Amino acid sequence: MIREFTDNYTRVRIAGLSDEEIWDSLKPLTRLVIELGKLIEINTLKDDIPFPGVGTREYYLQRLFYWLVFNKFYREYYNVDEVIYVNFAWYRLTNSYRQTEQDVCQWCVNNQLDIQVENVQ
Repeated sequence: MIREFTDNYTRVRIAGLSDEEIWDSLKPLTRLVIELGKLIEINTLKDDIPFPGVGTREYYLQRLFYWLVFNKFYREYYNVDEVIYVNFAWYRLTNSYRQTEQDVCQWCVNNQLDIQVENVQ
């Protein structure tokens, strides 16, 4: 998926930078996502797109961008520094792993845990 590539690419590009340099490098991307978040128009995809797995439904442009292109967090009630901080924390990680829905469900089964609510995004 494109998002996996861009997440990995971003981490490689910021490796070796100081925290301040990483923070500064994430500012423009964060501002872009904030601007996308301000576009509150809902877009409807009328067809499933099997690759990369986008279903027929309504999307805000920022959320579609978040799910498919790169993991740039946005919440309208956060100030710019709070949004940058969340993005910084995500990309600053040098040891990150991704799990599938099936992985998490299997962990629960293995540990005899009942899933009460499942919200996969």
